[in-house]
Amino acid sequence: MNEPNIIENFHGVYLLYCLNTKYLGRTYIGYTVDPNRRIKQHNKGKEFGGAWKTSKRGPWSMVLIIHGFPNDISALRVGPWNRLPLTIQWLNEEFARDFPVQERPPMHMPICYGPVISKKLEKGNSISEHSPKSSQVEEQCYLCFTAIEPSKEITCVDPTCSITCHIICMSKHFLSPGQYVPVEGYCPKCFKHYLWGDIIRKFKGCYGNIDLSVQNILCCYEEN
Repeated sequence: MNEPNIIENFHGVYLLYCLNTKYLGRTYIGYTVDPNRRIKQHNKGKEFGGAWKTSKRGPWSMVLIIHGFPNDISALRVGPWNRLPLTIQWLNEEFARDFPVQERPPMHMPICYGPVISKKLEKGNSISEHSPKSSQVEEQCYLCFTAIEPSKEITCVDPTCSITCHIICMSKHFLSPGQYVPVEGYCPKCFKHYLWGDIIRKFKGCYGNIDLSVQNILCCYEEN
């Protein structure tokens, strides 16, 4: 069995599959910040926080979850999220299916397998607060060479890279022709490739304990 992926600041939309022979094959879609707690609630019933549509019809299996949404609002809205750095996670590999060739997700959305564990961010766990260099001195933007307020500086995902930039400057660097929202790009200093969503997640306080590069962050991509 695969080791669980620990995901910080978790926001996901999941798919349940009913294993009860009386209701076999029924499905349910929901939103959660903690998939392991949520499946227990569904199987215990509405008295324990589960949904009334799933209550007393279990057991249910959480077979799939899409995570990487920045907040509950974007996760609960129905829309073509083809630019967000989402992860397609098959929690129950028995139900895993290949996407049709013409409907495969974009390259920046990895398809992963196995369990996940959600992790809350500690209060005040932002890059500006746990970085000693940002206490009082304003940094200079690597791209436009003007000062950055410590609370507004954005950095590389790799903790060994010392780059600091304005968000707008880094986003313009990542932006490709014809795009309105950055998807992916290369750090202008260390030249490593990252998803724009991971740059923003680092800014919000995620990835504080990673070793080095994006290899420590993303789970395995399905080969295309």
